[in-house]
Amino acid sequence: MWDRIFLEAAALSYRTMMVEFLSMLLFRPRPADQPNSDMDDRNVEPPPPEVSFCLFGEQQNMSLRQFPVATGF
Repeated sequence: MWDRIFLEAAALSYRTMMVEFLSMLLFRPRPADQPNSDMDDRNVEPPPPEVSFCLFGEQQNMSLRQFPVATGF
């Protein structure tokens, strides 16, 4: 009985986190022809993050390379 209660409670919290993550997920891929060498130039405005999402109420911004490392996908 207690096992079932704990499993259902965990399932509800995972669902809440997943809804928050999916509802706030924003993917902005960079064009393939955009040079990366401009990123160190202070005169060039930095591009927006490729991936952003909200989890536990905190906004997360990262590159497409950082995303699978951070999330384990």
